[in-house]
Amino acid sequence: MRVVKSVLKIQFFFSAFPNATGLNFATWMIFNVPMMLFNILMAWLWLQVMYMGLLRYTKIMRDAHTKKGGGHQEHARGYATCAAHLRACCILTSLQAL
Repeated sequence: MRVVKSVLKIQFFFSAFPNATGLNFATWMIFNVPMMLFNILMAWLWLQVMYMGLLRYTKIMRDAHTKKGGGHQEHARGYATCAAHLRACCILTSLQAL
């Protein structure tokens, strides 16, 4: 009886949707796993930069940089703001989806 119900459901599905795209769990996973891994990497990098100080100057590096004479040029230009980082992240993830 259960087999008959399953066959009837399959027949109804194929008659109701004759132009089905063939989207199933495996094709969905093949499409989305690379994007998921990329987004996890971007989130990890974002957390490293924001909270772990990945790209921040330490006092030793800052002193060495100013002794070389290049420190005043960077301060005149200014540091990138949080909004600039967010825009860059959005642009990179949208380019990755193409």
